Amino acid sequence: MSWNSETKTFTGKFEEIPEELYEVIEVWDCSWLQLTVLPKELGKLTSLRTLNCSWNQLTSLPESLWSLTSLRVLTCYRNRLTSLPESLGRLTSLERLFCSGNQLTSLPDFLGKLTSLERLLDCSDNELTRLPESLGSLTSLQYLYCERNQLTSLPESLGSLTLSRTLDCSYNPLTSLPIELLRNVNSEIDISHTPIERQYGSHLVYKRQTLGMAH
Repeated sequence: MSWNSETKTFTGKFEEIPEELYEVIEVWDCSWLQLTVLPKELGKLTSLRTLNCSWNQLTSLPESLWSLTSLRVLTCYRNRLTSLPESLGRLTSLERLFCSGNQLTSLPDFLGKLTSLERLLDCSDNELTRLPESLGSLTSLQYLYCERNQLTSLPESLGSLTLSRTLDCSYNPLTSLPIELLRNVNSEIDISHTPIERQYGSHLVYKRQTLGMAH
């Protein structure tokens, strides 16, 4: 257990947090603690901007997440999550979501409400069979990592994203790519170790002029 007053970072279990810090903490790191649950009371951390609960044994996240209205970064990778709570859709200030290395079979449609999610969405290394069409609403998203899942296709709505940095969908059983995605994306698309790698090459760096498509 530790408290850094300069960065306003608390490292340790929730029950170790002094009550006088509830409204002060901006970063809570409870990773690597073998936690099986997060307390409902975490909603009391009203100034929290970063939550790192990775490398635990969590099977779910509490609905009280909706109270963390200042949250910018949620890191919950390497747990045993099978779904994401609906309350996550109310975290409209969220900029980065790391949920890789879990047991997710699908992502909820409400992710499309997280319009501040402009930096990164990492849902790699799960058991996803589809991505929601609502991801097309995240028009400022720069990085999307969905490698090492069970995706056979990508939603057509991804064609509305600029994805100015990276789209990694490698190690999936992909059989096609949305044509609008190829028209619009100005980023590297990693399709290595997929059935369509031979068709397109392992890494595509597509710009609109590459395909010679007029708009």
